[in-house]
Amino acid sequence: MRARLEVGAELDLLSPGELDKSLDRVAGQITKHMSSLGVKYRRIPQLSGTAAGGALNIGGDIGAGVTWNGQPVGPTQGFAWILGLVTVNGLTSGAVPDIVNLFINGAGSNIAWWQFNGNNFAYTFGDGELVLYPGETLSLQSVGAFAATGRVTLTGSVRSQVPAEKLGRAADR
Repeated sequence: MRARLEVGAELDLLSPGELDKSLDRVAGQITKHMSSLGVKYRRIPQLSGTAAGGALNIGGDIGAGVTWNGQPVGPTQGFAWILGLVTVNGLTSGAVPDIVNLFINGAGSNIAWWQFNGNNFAYTFGDGELVLYPGETLSLQSVGAFAATGRVTLTGSVRSQVPAEKLGRAADR
C-alpha cells in the first residue's frame, strides 16, 4: 500500500493483510524458540540387573524382598522425559523367548506400559507416546518362565528432557 505525503516523498506501507502475515510468522518463530528452551536430548541411563530364582525384577520402586540394588532410572524432580528409543538386551531369544514388562513406577498403577521379548528387544516411540513425569522411574519385571541368567540391560534415548511445566509444548513440536 502506498501513500503520498505532503512533502512529496513516497512511503511504502504494509496492507493490513501483509502486516498480519508478517506478525504471524514472527510470533510462530518466537513461540517455537520459547518452547524449545530447556529441552534437551539425552540417553536413558542403563537399568541393569540379573534374574534371581528364575525371575527378573529390576528398577523402580519395586518393594521389599527384591535383591536389585542399582540406581533408579527416571527424570529428576522438576523434569519430564519423552522417551524415543527403548531397548532391552540380554533376554533369551528363540521359539519361547524371555518376556519382560516395562513399568513406570510412581504413575499410580501397576499396569505394564510396554512389553519386550528376546526376539523383539527395541521399540521407538513418537512425541508424547511414552512420558515419564518428575519422580517416576522405570522397572522391568519378567513374565512367566525366564531363562536368561546373565545381565539384562535397559537403555535407549530420551527424545526430550524438559522442565515439567513445558511438557505440553514439547510434546506438540
